[in-house]
Amino acid sequence: MAEDMLENLKEQLKECSDVVYQVLQVHEHTCQLIYIPSIVDMTCLQESIGTPLHNESSTERNWSEFIERLDQGSAFPIPYLKVYNIKKAIDLVVEGKVILFINELPYQYYFEITKYQKALHF
Repeated sequence: MAEDMLENLKEQLKECSDVVYQVLQVHEHTCQLIYIPSIVDMTCLQESIGTPLHNESSTERNWSEFIERLDQGSAFPIPYLKVYNIKKAIDLVVEGKVILFINELPYQYYFEITKYQKALHF
């Protein structure tokens, strides 16, 4: 089911060539971070999501403990929420959110780390 969700998401976003699907291995499970680099705070992405995921994969903890901490909201140093609907997940990516897609789950997580830049008017 989750793999169908991922394929559906990719199909819906196929015209958006700047979407990144960053594949990660955490405790021998495949996860993906899905985002648009030009509208995401890449420093925050690296420090608050990428580094904790990398650290998680190199610990002695196991997968079920990781999922439990995800569900409790304690796996990352920044807030994140669940998304259950693929249409909503697509909207979130386009709005500048980062999706953590985990194949084994019927829902996904998202982070609000949009990079806002004030437009200069001349």
